Formats: sequence, C-alpha cells, structure tokens
Amino acid sequence: MRKVFFVLVIFLIILPGGWFIVKSFEGEKPNIIVELPSRYLNKSYEMSLSVSDVGKGLKNVRVSILKQNKETILLSKRYPNPGIMGLGIFNDSFKIPVKFEDQNISDGEALIIIHVSDYSFRAWNKGNWSYREEKVIIDSVPPKVEVLTKKHNIKLLLLDVDGVLTDGKITYTDKGEEIKSFNSKDGLGIRLLVESGIKVGIITGRKSGALTHRCKNLGIDLLFDGVIDKVKAFNKILDKTKISASETAFAGDDLPDLPVMKRAGIAITPANALPYVQEHADIITRQKGGEGAIREICDEILKAKDKWDTIITKYLS
Repeated sequence: MRKVFFVLVIFLIILPGGWFIVKSFEGEKPNIIVELPSRYLNKSYEMSLSVSDVGKGLKNVRVSILKQNKETILLSKRYPNPGIMGLGIFNDSFKIPVKFEDQNISDGEALIIIHVSDYSFRAWNKGNWSYREEKVIIDSVPPKVEVLTKKHNIKLLLLDVDGVLTDGKITYTDKGEEIKSFNSKDGLGIRLLVESGIKVGIITGRKSGALTHRCKNLGIDLLFDGVIDKVKAFNKILDKTKISASETAFAGDDLPDLPVMKRAGIAITPANALPYVQEHADIITRQKGGEGAIREICDEILKAKDKWDTIITKYLS
C-alpha cells in the first residue's frame, strides 16, 4: 500500500513538473502575418499585422521602418507575463497607420522590420523570437502631368471603367443588379472634352445599366462593354473614328488594360493602380480612380489643345 502511495505521489509530482518544463522551454517561434497595400508606399497607408504564439504566449511586438540608418518606431507593445498558470496572450492583430510626412521619412528604399518574441524560458529566458523584413519603396510625390503637349494632338480619350471611372468597388442589389458610383468632377471633364470636339469612348469587360445611363448623360457614343478582347475593341474604335493610335489616350488600371495601354499614343493610369500597371504608364494621375483622376486628364488635354482659357472665360462671363 505504501509503495502504491509512493508511486502515486511521485507520479503526481513528476507529471505536472514535466509538463511545466516542456511548456516553459517550448521552441515554437511566434507567427507573423503582415499585409501591405503594395511594395510602393505613398505618403500615407495602413499596415495590417497579425501575430500569434502557440506556446507560453506573446511577450513583445515591435514594428519599425529603417531608412538611411535611421529607425522610426511604428509600434511597440509588451504583454503581461503569463506566470506559472500560462494565462498569456496568444493572438493579437493591429491596423498600423503610417504617415511619412508626419514622421519626417523621405522618399526612397526602406525596410519595414517586425520583431516578435514569446515568454519561453529558452535562450536564458529571452524566449523564441521571429524576425521579418519587408523591402518597400516610399514614393509620396506623384509625378506631374507634363507629358501632354500640343505635339501629341490627342483627338480621342478611351477609358476603362472599374478602378478608373469608379473606385473599383462593385455593389449588387438583392435582385443581382449592379450599382456603380461615378465622380461628378470626372463627368464635367468628359463633357468639356466632348463639347470641345474631342471624342471619348469606353472599353470595359463588364456590362452595367448604370454605365449605359452615364454614357448617355455625358454624350459618350463609343461604348464597348462586356468586352473580352480589348485590343479588338480598340481597333474597331480607331476604324470607326478614323483616328490613329498615336492620337489616342487610354486610361486603365489592371492587367487586361495593358495591351491597349501599350498601343495607345498616351497610356494613363490612376494613382491607386497596381504597381506593375503603373510601370507601363506614360502618366500616373495624382488622384485615385473614381476620385477625380479622369478630370485631371481631361483638364490637361484641354490645356494642351489651347482650349482651357476659352472654357474658363466662358464660366467667368
């Protein structure tokens, strides 16, 4: 009986002790998930960060940006010690707003550094740690629209819709009807072009009743929607209008637009277009799609064709 009691006592001591040692000296590194809007960061953005630990719990999270040997702390958080009971914090997530102007960070290449540690007793109580680097390029100054001059003689402006005339969001009603929101400033710019004798057309992969009404309202009669082959539509418009590709400007924001951007005389993309689309653009607007990007282009075309002063005078009279 004593022997059984002795074994039971030893078992009750060794089992919890062994569990405590294994748990305290666990070697699983914390996990890091980070989401950036792009490798190219403008003057302000929001970083999404999620961290987790399956062992003793999170100890420290530190996020910084390193540029020209100067480190700026974006986030620093220390979690309470879980103690013997191991009641630690095992998951956390952050939305980290970054404004480079406020933090005096200039344009150019930089490193976003993320360091996360846990409460493991490993490495003389320093714990397990995970380290992550993200190479980014800070580009907070949009290029000026100066490529349009009289020599380009733009006679036709062609536009994609989603992400160019709209912000890219697609909303459906309960009946499956698609809803689009357009920018009134873009609308006036397009109408000014049409009234000045410059043709405007649409090439888009989607069909929408809202788009049809918008084109009718603005006087756009070159509407090619539900298009699979945008180059084919582009060529049809050139044949119909008898306008050359070199006298045409096209604005797009995504991969399906690249073939037409490559063929048009001037390739345009909004400020929020994907980086690998912006690389193929002659003009990157200051404004985002659906937020005045096309108005910006319309104004520049009118100025390049010496029509702007006449328009201003008309509205001032």
